[in-house]
Amino acid sequence: MHVLIVNIGEKTEAIATTHAQGFSLHASTLKSRLDITSEQMEVPHPRDLAGAIARIKPALAIVQPTWRHSAEDVIAGFRAVYEKPERPKLVLLDWYAPTSSPHFGVLPYVDRYLKRTVMVDFAEYRKPYIGGYAVADYVCRMLELDLGNWNFGSEIPAGHEHKLWMGWNFGIGSTYHKLIKFASVFGKSWNRRSVDVNRRLGPPPKSLAPNEWYQNYRDAALKSMDPLVGKWRCSDYQRVPRRKYIFELLNSKMVFSPFGWGEVCFRDYEAVCCGALLVKPSMKHVVTSPNIYVDYETYIPVAWDLSDAAEVISYYLQNPEKASKIAKNAQEVLRDYYKNERFVDDVERSLRGLLPGL
Repeated sequence: MHVLIVNIGEKTEAIATTHAQGFSLHASTLKSRLDITSEQMEVPHPRDLAGAIARIKPALAIVQPTWRHSAEDVIAGFRAVYEKPERPKLVLLDWYAPTSSPHFGVLPYVDRYLKRTVMVDFAEYRKPYIGGYAVADYVCRMLELDLGNWNFGSEIPAGHEHKLWMGWNFGIGSTYHKLIKFASVFGKSWNRRSVDVNRRLGPPPKSLAPNEWYQNYRDAALKSMDPLVGKWRCSDYQRVPRRKYIFELLNSKMVFSPFGWGEVCFRDYEAVCCGALLVKPSMKHVVTSPNIYVDYETYIPVAWDLSDAAEVISYYLQNPEKASKIAKNAQEVLRDYYKNERFVDDVERSLRGLLPGL
């Protein structure tokens, strides 16, 4: 069974490339276990999608649009494929950071919509959130911010809710495969690490745009770490070259990772790969894969308003046996995911019912 992965955009988004990497990293196992072969291609615009798929004639097409294209263009592109009398199974793979999407209107024209992070309670998708989703809404209420007309959400068409499934996130990528191996060689044992708290959040240059709630939340996150400075050995927060950043993570006991544009952040997987204890706002409301978010087993949850972050971090620094065990658990979960090619399990689960034998 041949699967075509199509990336849409004038320039393929780096994160879209990462979300598709599993098909090349695990090509032999996908073939032996699921009888799936794949190829990838790029098209500049959603209107080019139908022609590209018609040329290849795959059994199933996994398409990654970009949020940079309008909902109207994306819907029209998918509809042109879906309404053809002879077409492949059609899957949208959504790599966008928020749990919401401006493109849910495409649901009537796909067989499945795979989201990298999905809300546990589907009723949450029906709520009129500020900005379109839970994190943006919470931050705006917490910091009394006005987003104006900015909104990253859209309605899920009635009768098509069943098509929204959890897929996988960027943690499947080769960057993390390599980093966890690197950490096994260069990482220090947890108790020998000299940085107690890594708060290298590196906020980008400030924007005065009204929708920059993300930057305001990062500012609040940094401020929540102030009680730790002077009591514990804390990293600085400015951005540094990546090599220096990685070696700092390898020497860090705890890594504080607040939400970004969405819940799941690059920093989460970097921390776990490097053997540090991940601390971040509670993830109980979402599911994702690879799953490194099991409360008090693979990470430490804190309140979304960050009011308890400093206290929680201090507690685990004062209880190194608990802290190091949880950090090790998380690293083992991720190591197992890579070693046993759990991405293939994710593909089998995500495409179940769409291809023969799945």
